[in-house]
Formats: sequence, structure tokens, C-alpha cells
Amino acid sequence: MANRQIIVVYFFLCFLSFCAGCARNAVGEYIVAHQEQPSEILVAMSNGRVIVGMNVEQIKLLLGEPMLKEQRTPQVERWIYRNLESGITQGDAYTTDSAFPQGIGFVIPLYYRAQEIFIDFAAGKVCRVEHILNY
Repeated sequence: MANRQIIVVYFFLCFLSFCAGCARNAVGEYIVAHQEQPSEILVAMSNGRVIVGMNVEQIKLLLGEPMLKEQRTPQVERWIYRNLESGITQGDAYTTDSAFPQGIGFVIPLYYRAQEIFIDFAAGKVCRVEHILNY
């Protein structure tokens, strides 16, 4: 019985390895090739989310080139992505981290979609992400 469980686990792990090796998209290939990156960033990338700490290459893989770039300060550059409704999930348009002590979920329902994402970079890393919602 124990041998059968070991065999099942072995084939399951082989299957997972095969699936990981067959990653066809650029994000999947990046994740497989860059296992040294922090796990939070790799998980966010696999879910298509942008988080603080990502670099320029990772953002371009997820969202492509921005529609606009503006220099906010000598140290901070803002990338603006617009009309992302078709590619952004509700999880991307909503986060429980907010300036509201009770959480933004009490003010804005979850089903709103992000129309714009502002991403601020300092020293080549994301330092701030702002989602503008569609009403």
C-alpha cells in the first residue's frame, strides 16, 4: 500500500514538472527561469498582479508597454496603463490594503473593473501601484 502511494506521488510530481517545463507564455517561462526571485513576486506574476517590489522587466511581461510615461520627480517615474478592463480581474482592481480604516470594500463594491493602473518606479522597482476604477 505504501509503495502504491509513493508511485502515485512520484507520477504526480513528474506531471507537475512536465507542466512547468511546458510553460508556453512569457510569464510562465520567466517564473521557471527566475526561481531566485522572492516568492511573493513570482506568485503575483503567476496571478497577473502587480505588486510593490517588481522590476521594469516583470511589469513589461505582465502588462506590456505603458500608454504613457511621466516623470513625477527626479527619482520617480510613473507608467500609466489605460482601458485594461478585458485583461484585469476583480482581484487586480480591488485590494484590502487601503487608506480607509474599515477597508475599501465597505465603500466600493468588488465588481468594479480597473480602467487605469498607475505604476510608480523608483530606482527601477515598483514603489506604488494605484488602480483607477470604472464606475
